Amino acid sequence: MPCVNAPIIAASGSYNQPDTGAANGGSLSATTIFTPAAAGIFRVSVYVTISNNGFADVVVNWADENHSNLSAGLNVSGTFGEQDFILHAAASAIQVSTDAGANPNPTAATYTLYWIVEQLA
Repeated sequence: MPCVNAPIIAASGSYNQPDTGAANGGSLSATTIFTPAAAGIFRVSVYVTISNNGFADVVVNWADENHSNLSAGLNVSGTFGEQDFILHAAASAIQVSTDAGANPNPTAATYTLYWIVEQLA
């Protein structure tokens, strides 16, 4: 029987942006969701739900072992979206941020962002 190493869940969490009553549903500034003790390969999975036909831009930021700042994003318009990001991160913060609002203005939007960080190697 082959040896199977399951990913280690390093961090998980969520952020809920309530209805602000404004067309701009609010944003989450760069927030550290995990800081690795050592460089490694990680999978960051994000899932976002949105009310009122809104939109959300989710960005994942990290630094590699060469200290290059890298980012990848997910653009969601509608009710939900999900994306997995595979990254090689140094022992520095993995962050997530959002920018969200509603289509069409001035309808307000509520969104919830969920994330899981798994260490693959």
